[in-house]
Amino acid sequence: MRRWALIAFVLAMAALSATQSAREVHLFVPCGMIVPFNRLKAEFERQTQMKLRITYDNGVALVRRIREKGERPDILVAPGELEIRQLVQEGFIDPKSVVTFGTFELILV
Repeated sequence: MRRWALIAFVLAMAALSATQSAREVHLFVPCGMIVPFNRLKAEFERQTQMKLRITYDNGVALVRRIREKGERPDILVAPGELEIRQLVQEGFIDPKSVVTFGTFELILV
């Protein structure tokens, strides 16, 4: 439950700083995170009265949409550091805005 509160807090802070007067926040989210972000969406909208517009796609495709198509979400959720690091190096993301909200350890059995 703590993790969801942290995610909601990160989204709220990013939403407020990125879109002071907007009533909608646009997220790019990897398709592997559909279930948790759909749950988060309903709760976030209920608590903040702001609308979340979520674009789900493959992580690489989301980066391409930013680089090549000029799409600009308010928040990019990336499954790894590589995508974020590349977008920071290329000037698409302000390094001060990067927040890690979770980690995982891959275990093969």
